[in-house]
Amino acid sequence: MTGRLDGKVALVTGAGGGIGAASARRLAADGARVVLADIDAGAAETAASLIPGALAMALDLTDENSVSALAQAVVERFGRVDILHNNAAIQNDAQRQRDLDVVNLDVAAWDMAMAVNVRGAMLMSRQIIPHMIAQGGGSIIHSASGFGVQGEIHPHRIWHVQGRADPAQPHDRHTVWQAERAFQLHGNRVRADPAGGGIDA
Repeated sequence: MTGRLDGKVALVTGAGGGIGAASARRLAADGARVVLADIDAGAAETAASLIPGALAMALDLTDENSVSALAQAVVERFGRVDILHNNAAIQNDAQRQRDLDVVNLDVAAWDMAMAVNVRGAMLMSRQIIPHMIAQGGGSIIHSASGFGVQGEIHPHRIWHVQGRADPAQPHDRHTVWQAERAFQLHGNRVRADPAGGGIDA
């Protein structure tokens, strides 16, 4: 029985665990050859060991050379990239404790979140898009977060959208716009979509 992704190559960032690892497993189950990339190389190796034929690679999204090297290695190994899932984000407990409202947040935490969650996704897309254009198509998925559309209420009656250092909306709008614009200019059948949790009111 053939899968709907037979012959396709998928690259998933932040694939050492959680959503990234689950995404990699599903893509593989549908027939794709999968590359699991993560800053924690050991975690990526463990996750890849559960997927027949999967490849694990180390990736530091804050380092443009690391991003470029990964993209080149994947293309050299498989000859193409059909699916890019920009899933990696810095959301550990230490980061969240410093990710406060705009008055009290740790600016270093903000900078790190932007470097990984926004700039990292842009760099990864920047490296993969030319290969998708050359092969005539592809799909980019950006993991989003419900935090991007949640509001907060404060004692001083100041309301704001929670985006903060978990910049789901800037990540989605900026990176997806870049990807779609590149594909429109070249007239290729490629799509870029955000995927995230919904909010029930």
